[in-house]
Amino acid sequence: MDFKQIFVLPRKAPAAVLLCMLALSACTTIPREVRDTPEQSPSLAEVRADPAAYAGAQVRWGGTIVRTTNKDGLTEIEIVARRLLSNTRPADTDQTQGRFIARFGGFLDPQVYAAERDITVVGTINGLALSTIGEAQYNFPVVQVSSHYLWREIREPVYPYRPYDPWHPYRPYYSPFYFEGHFGWPAHRPRPSYPRPHRYR
Repeated sequence: MDFKQIFVLPRKAPAAVLLCMLALSACTTIPREVRDTPEQSPSLAEVRADPAAYAGAQVRWGGTIVRTTNKDGLTEIEIVARRLLSNTRPADTDQTQGRFIARFGGFLDPQVYAAERDITVVGTINGLALSTIGEAQYNFPVVQVSSHYLWREIREPVYPYRPYDPWHPYRPYYSPFYFEGHFGWPAHRPRPSYPRPHRYR
């Protein structure tokens, strides 16, 4: 009997299983709509500096929606660009390289694609569009979108108010909270609730 195989293989097996789990998790955390990564995706700053050099280039960009405008046969969404996390969701940060316009064929409802929602798009660079931000003129890189993912809102849990307990965690029998968590009484902290209104990230 080869004792080496008995004791060495079990130590190697968990490593192989772990690698498989990491590979599967990497695939499942990225939405399939934006999973295809362009081989060379220029940054927004590079496109603004030299739009002709990147005409037709594939990009995967994302950010926060500013406004959604419906036009004849298409929809344009103005987006504040944010860096993408490992799952391609735009980061919750104030740092940005600027703004761009995502152009979609057909109608998208502005109530669904609302301001402050996060979105990730995959598409090709289609020049610049001169428009304004306030009273300032601005050249927006235009992305002709082939696929996209609209991220769901993140609801932050809010715990209900609870009076201060000066005896916690050692409560004498005369404490008004003595029976809490015992004999069917409620536990120390109730489950979080998710009241409206909520905000998007």
